[in-house]
Amino acid sequence: MSKDKRIFLVDDSVVNLNIGRRVLQEFYSVVPVTSGARLLAMLKKAKADLILLDIEMPEMDGYEVIKQLKENPDTAGIPVVFLTGHAGDEERERALSLGAEDCISKPFVKETLHARIESVLGRERA
Repeated sequence: MSKDKRIFLVDDSVVNLNIGRRVLQEFYSVVPVTSGARLLAMLKKAKADLILLDIEMPEMDGYEVIKQLKENPDTAGIPVVFLTGHAGDEERERALSLGAEDCISKPFVKETLHARIESVLGRERA
C-alpha cells in the first residue's frame, strides 16, 4: 500500500464519493470523479494506477466507460474494478468479459475493498 498510488474513484453519487475517499485516503491518493465522461477527459492529462468504477451512472454507464478505456492504447492498461449495488453473477460476468479486474458489491467492507485493491495493484506490479 502506498499513497503514491493514484486511484480514480468514479461515481455519480457525491455521498459514495465521500465515503470512498474517506475509506481509501489513508492508503492512496484518491481522485473523486463524478462521471464517466469526466474520467475520460481527466485521463488525457493525469495518470491513474487503478480505477474504481460505478456501473450505474446517467449518460454513460460503467460498461461504456470500460469499453472506451480498453479501446484506447493510452488507458487500456489501467486496471478497473467495478463497484456496484447490483453485483450478481450476470453483472460480474459482463464486467470481467469487458476487461475489469474485479467487481465489488456496495456497500463494501473497508478491509475487503482495501485487500482487493492491493491484490489488483500487486498483480500489476508483478
